[in-house]
Amino acid sequence: MYCLHCRQRLELRLRGGRERLTCPECGWVHFTSAPAGVAAVIQNDFGEVLLVRRAGSFRAGLWCLPCGYLEHDEEMRQGLAREVLEETGLQAEIGEVIAVHSNLDREPPYPLGVWLRATVSGGNLQAGGDADLAQFFALDQLPPLAFNHDALVLAQLQHPADASVATLTQEMHSFVRSKGWYEANSKRPQTPRNLAISLTLEAAEVLEHLQWREEIVDQTEWQGELADVLLYLVQLADTTNVNLVEAVRAKLRKNASRVWDQPSQ
Repeated sequence: MYCLHCRQRLELRLRGGRERLTCPECGWVHFTSAPAGVAAVIQNDFGEVLLVRRAGSFRAGLWCLPCGYLEHDEEMRQGLAREVLEETGLQAEIGEVIAVHSNLDREPPYPLGVWLRATVSGGNLQAGGDADLAQFFALDQLPPLAFNHDALVLAQLQHPADASVATLTQEMHSFVRSKGWYEANSKRPQTPRNLAISLTLEAAEVLEHLQWREEIVDQTEWQGELADVLLYLVQLADTTNVNLVEAVRAKLRKNASRVWDQPSQ
């Protein structure tokens, strides 16, 4: 078999942990048709996203999410965890699918790309593989990106549509785990009792913003207080096996059957 670019005879060389047909002249690699490409969206506690700078021959110097091709015999999340480790030095738990797009702007092109949320579970941040630098960036301060669909996915993160309860629950658990508060020796045990107390205290703080006034003075502080209440509510519900969506709908149905504001006799 010969190289598609410079027509040199291909040789078996170790690439990406496997022997693959590789051009000794230009370095082009013949990959067995990949079922899909995968990319990881990893955010830190500040909401910054992890990007890697490409070091290969294709769009070198531009940045992208940690990504790569699946092997033809590889499970999707295992393959993405492998790519994240290769390119960033981090061990990752791969979570929900964020987006699916056609991926024809890659080399070689492939029909399907899947973007998944991931959380760091170990390792040390160190670029490797096809990347020469790995770094977290604020979503409004991104470097030049290599791929259009990465830009689209990151734009959706920066200006998200209303998140589902399931998504908020997962993000909340990821944050709590990152702080070690689910550990047995945590100084902040995440028990239902403690969560209920915290929820009540945060709800009381909401009242402070309206004490002796009729309007909200500081919108940012107001949003933060409401977010604290919601976070504890979501955590308490999930910890006690309550499906909030089903519970709210059941309560609405029950309230709808009640007679409200009956005239006094």
